[in-house]
Amino acid sequence: MTHRVPAGRARLAGLAGLAGLLTGLAAACSTLAEVEQETKCVSDDECNAKVPGQVCGEGICYDASLPDRAAIGLDVLGSGLESNFRVELRGTDAAALRIDRTPVRYSVSLDDRKLGNNKIVSGVRDQLEISLSETYNSGDSDKTTSLAGSLTLTQASRLGREVVTKNLLRVDLIDPMTMQAIADPKVVLPWARYDRDKAGMDIPLLLAISADDGLDEDTSVQVYRGLIYRQLVRPQLPGVGTHAFTMESRRECHRKIYGTLLLTDKSVPTSPADISFRHARRDPEAGAICDPAPETGTPAVCSPQTVAALDSLPECITVNDCPPPYGCHSSGDSKRCGCDRDDECPLGQVCELTSKRCALDLGDLVATKGVVSTVGAMNQYEAWIYTYCEGKLEADREMEFVVSVAPRNVEGMGPAPLPELSYHTTIDFLWSNGMRPPEEADRICLPTWAPPQSLAFQLSSAPQQLYTDAKGQPWVCCSPACLDTSDTTGPATVPTSCPLGATVTARTVFTPDPVAWSNTFCMELERNDLTLPAGSQRVTYGPLDRSACAQPDTPCEISLSRGDGELEYEIRVEPPVGSLVRSTILPPQIVAAGTASVTPAQLEYRVLVHGQVKLPGGEEDCTDILTCLPNAEIMAERLRIADDDPATTLGPYFYTAQTIPGSPGDFVLAVNPGVYLITALPQSGSQGGPARIAVHDLRLDSPAVDTKGPMPTAELTPIELELGKLVTIELDNFDRSSVAVPLDMAGWKGQIAGYPDLDLNDPSTCYGGSGRGCLIRRLRPGKSGLSPTQEQFVKYLTRAPK
Repeated sequence: MTHRVPAGRARLAGLAGLAGLLTGLAAACSTLAEVEQETKCVSDDECNAKVPGQVCGEGICYDASLPDRAAIGLDVLGSGLESNFRVELRGTDAAALRIDRTPVRYSVSLDDRKLGNNKIVSGVRDQLEISLSETYNSGDSDKTTSLAGSLTLTQASRLGREVVTKNLLRVDLIDPMTMQAIADPKVVLPWARYDRDKAGMDIPLLLAISADDGLDEDTSVQVYRGLIYRQLVRPQLPGVGTHAFTMESRRECHRKIYGTLLLTDKSVPTSPADISFRHARRDPEAGAICDPAPETGTPAVCSPQTVAALDSLPECITVNDCPPPYGCHSSGDSKRCGCDRDDECPLGQVCELTSKRCALDLGDLVATKGVVSTVGAMNQYEAWIYTYCEGKLEADREMEFVVSVAPRNVEGMGPAPLPELSYHTTIDFLWSNGMRPPEEADRICLPTWAPPQSLAFQLSSAPQQLYTDAKGQPWVCCSPACLDTSDTTGPATVPTSCPLGATVTARTVFTPDPVAWSNTFCMELERNDLTLPAGSQRVTYGPLDRSACAQPDTPCEISLSRGDGELEYEIRVEPPVGSLVRSTILPPQIVAAGTASVTPAQLEYRVLVHGQVKLPGGEEDCTDILTCLPNAEIMAERLRIADDDPATTLGPYFYTAQTIPGSPGDFVLAVNPGVYLITALPQSGSQGGPARIAVHDLRLDSPAVDTKGPMPTAELTPIELELGKLVTIELDNFDRSSVAVPLDMAGWKGQIAGYPDLDLNDPSTCYGGSGRGCLIRRLRPGKSGLSPTQEQFVKYLTRAPK
């Protein structure tokens, strides 16, 4: 096979003769090399002996220069401790020490390090100590006692990834082994330490406390407790430290609510339901969240006691005396750092206007422990709510909640007999001269709908020609997965049809009779869809996993209620990555008493994308000994654009494919129409570094998409794996069982042709979870990570600046 040889390398080959040509070809295929030479290696010493300053990575020698700090992100899980923790490293962190001796690297340590000039470089592992206490009135005085309970600690990701979570934490008062009282009951665990940013902003820790119920030691009366939240704010120390938090609470703030679950005809449902309360969120556009006297709605519960800060804010004369983001405001006869608006508070906090202190924003946080199930002949429920009344023990408390009700099958299997609904309610917790009586909530009403009936869900499409191999053989398949064995087998027998497997979500509308609703004293429905009129609610069944329906001869069904007559449903069908069928919203489906199946619909196809991945510098001569066939993962992630309608933009939003085995880097990928970021990453052990990220318009009206055939198709320009820039990070004191996931935090900035201002760290750029940046930033194929070497180094390739 004849391939083009780049002119520069051809000149080198000509000067050195045949031996030089073979050496030059070896360098050409070694895409980590920045200097043309024989680059196969086992150790850094081997590379350094050949070219001083070079190091070995992925079996190849390369120059040991470092990329810009801003481009580096590393998510590391595990530290070798009994209680592993997660640390999200940025190259710009002060804890990332640059070491300019070979190998040139950034070094991060769990613990503080003292340099030769006596400078301290901070570590990244704080220690947290958390204990629980409760104060209550006992006779004429207050009494404080330790509490046992379960804790969940979370922190938003600073790299735009999944929330950092540590659950199953326990504070026990009695040692379960010795049954003796524990002298100092607390939870001790490591947690990542970071410097605050230039604006002084921190990412505080959110602690959910589920204190144990139990007998009062003085009166032997049973004490019940609700769910308590605290936000932990550590002081900014020059290095790592131990931070001890005592989470204080007031027993008087735990209040009981109770209520009844009924059908709209006032009868009792035949099955129980699980009920949970969560704190309602005020709309900031309606005024300050913590306005004590808003023009409309209920005042939000804003308690400065929800913020557990170990350092107090100082007195001030001007705002320059206050650490960001706080302002300087009057406090009695003096001025103290605090807030007068929400943006003068750290992340996750809002300004309590009366005290001018910041408080945890409780909006959307669950207010009840677990779920509360209805019980008994009257289908009643009860729950305990923590009212955050610490500062006003003898005052009434008005609180606003969103209530979720999920009926369940009494047998524990199969569809629920009634739909899940949500409600909005306000509850007045009265002081009543210290009696603190239980408060009754409005009745929770469910519709008198017929139980869901089974509907056959059998949709299929025709197989399509996806690829023609080097022998000219067409591959006609139901999925590009059939190409995974193209180097060892020929095309399989063409299937007669392709059963559709998908995630299915069915939506309808519940609009109760307002008169009957009012006469039954039913709780107000939550308005969960602003496109619907007030008093109506969107009812959702699912998402239902029906991916197994893609298997031949697999019976497939979904269960939907016909309501109290018949209901019209919108059914959303989202096939998984690898399916040829486009995600779609089926035509309106009427479910009535005699309906037995989902009405078949004409399925449309996704855009079939063909492309090729190439090695750096162009194609080279390859032999059985010197293999240069690209082996890569292709990633495509959908961009949010102004023309997208969020109500009808369906997933998946992130797709992957592999180069076809035995091919010169060919790949086939089927995606929903849209605008995508596309790139490629070399597989482990393969040649090359990450390709540039490019934007491709794969909408049906795009000039790049051909809609003339049975499937829309698009031919991409070749994706070139580049030389890349090798990053070496030393994880000092980290256990070798740690797993590090590298991210490209900035190597794409200004480099995406035609879109220089795209910010892939911004959660609004791509589709995905709340607070998450684009997935395409990852630098390892699949979900693989890296473990430290024996020298505690992690090495990976990132994108080199142009």
